[in-house]
Amino acid sequence: MPHVSIWARQTVQPDPYIEEDIIQEIFIVKNHPLSKIYGIEAELRVFIFDGQVIGGISYPADDTMGGWGYSLNGKTAEEVQDNDLEKWIDEWEKKYGEEGS
Repeated sequence: MPHVSIWARQTVQPDPYIEEDIIQEIFIVKNHPLSKIYGIEAELRVFIFDGQVIGGISYPADDTMGGWGYSLNGKTAEEVQDNDLEKWIDEWEKKYGEEGS
């Protein structure tokens, strides 16, 4: 389940990164889109592969918010997936779930 949630917030597909190591760097930043919503700094978890940023996740930095967070630039999974998250999850399950393996 976490993989679905993480990848739903990315603009890239996971295929090139299967069986590869992705480095995760964590930053606390000011003036992020989430800072405007929550009035605090944001924590960014940046995903790096082969020296290139491929995506990431962002959260309010105060640890009071539950859930799966936002995309690197502060969008919800629904926004990243063009407001059709259910369809995206169905396609994910067909391709990467037990049925698709």
